Amino acid sequence: MNELVETAVRRVGDRVRALREDRGLTQHELAARALMSRASIANVEAGRQNVALRRLCSLAGALGVAPADLFAEVRPSADE
Repeated sequence: MNELVETAVRRVGDRVRALREDRGLTQHELAARALMSRASIANVEAGRQNVALRRLCSLAGALGVAPADLFAEVRPSADE
C-alpha cells in the first residue's frame, strides 16, 4: 500500500471508532449490525484492514451515516 492509502485506511478506522463510541456501541454490537466479525471491526479501527467498498457501505449503514461520512476527516496533511 502506498502512504496515502495507508493514511486513509488508518483515518477511516479512527472515524469508524469515533462514530461507534459516539453511539455507545461495542465492537460486537457494530459487527452484528454490519454483518461483520468483531475481529474485522477491531482490524478496521486499528487501520490494519483495507475495507472493500461494500463493507464500508455496510458499516456506514450500521452507524447511521452516509458512506462519505466515513471519509469526512480523510485528507492528506501538508507533511504527508
